[in-house]
Amino acid sequence: MDHRLKVVGFQDDLLSIFVEPLYTPQSAINVRLFTSNGYIYPSDVHDNVYTFAVKNFEWVIPQVEGINSFNKRMTGCLPWIIHLDVYRREPEL
Repeated sequence: MDHRLKVVGFQDDLLSIFVEPLYTPQSAINVRLFTSNGYIYPSDVHDNVYTFAVKNFEWVIPQVEGINSFNKRMTGCLPWIIHLDVYRREPEL
């Protein structure tokens, strides 16, 4: 596990995730979500906050990777799955 994720917003089926690398990244971090229909990519990225349109999904599995200062590929994150139904019931969570 080389990244920590935090859901910072969920509104109108837009999921915003803050990605904290647990290393010093050499370049931009790549984030995508695996869903029941394949991969989705962020519609907006700003200050390590990635926003995704997740209208028809019950769950997503984040896939995060980056390159550290030693040019080593860093992958993995916690949480490893995000259950969107929880945020649909309680958006302020």
